Amino acid sequence: GSASDALQDEATVPEAVPTSVPLEISPPQKASLAAELQRLKQLQESLWERERKLRTSEDILAAEQKRLEGEVDHLEESRAAALAEDADVVKSLSDLEVLESQLRLQEENLESSMDDLQVREDALDQVMSELRSKDNELGLKTPDEAKQRAREEQVEQAD
Repeated sequence: GSASDALQDEATVPEAVPTSVPLEISPPQKASLAAELQRLKQLQESLWERERKLRTSEDILAAEQKRLEGEVDHLEESRAAALAEDADVVKSLSDLEVLESQLRLQEENLESSMDDLQVREDALDQVMSELRSKDNELGLKTPDEAKQRAREEQVEQAD
């Protein structure tokens, strides 16, 4: 089987065309072909130059895009930082308002305590005034004599 197939394949292969057949080219045709070849070479150079410029432009665009992406990232980070700062400022203001409210309350409490102390001081002054008038009725002239008298009364009560 395979030997007959090989013979059949060889039979169907066309005869090779000899490549060494000399072509007759006239001098005007040679000049025309040379000019066409030169024009094609220039076109190819021009295309290569355009391709180089296009690659350079693409590289520049890629670098610019990368730079812009970095700038966008930086701006997003700055925005996030600004938002965080803003939140901190709002919280600080809120904390300050709470502190101010607490201080106002303490101030009111202090004023109330001072009023209470003033009432007590006035009552104490009244009692002292009454005691002085009693001491004067008893004939005691100085505060030292009043203190001495008070000590004597405490001793008498202790006995």
